[in-house]
Amino acid sequence: MIGKYTNTKFGWLKIYLDEGVLKFNMNNTVFGKLSHWNYDTYQGSFDKTYSGKIMFNFRLGSNGKLSHVNVFGEQFDVVID
Repeated sequence: MIGKYTNTKFGWLKIYLDEGVLKFNMNNTVFGKLSHWNYDTYQGSFDKTYSGKIMFNFRLGSNGKLSHVNVFGEQFDVVID
């Protein structure tokens, strides 16, 4: 799940580990932490707590590898470097 994802409408999303904490960064504008929720779903807590929480749903492709993540009702595809 750690990696970079892209969406034509919303730009990019980066998920990374910082001192053992799973975090997300969207376009260097929206930041937060991720915690495991259920199976392939993680709950995101925004750094600006008044923004609430959001679910990140990671999806596998037919090859068994991570294909994309659904967040904000949008699909962010894996960026392969």
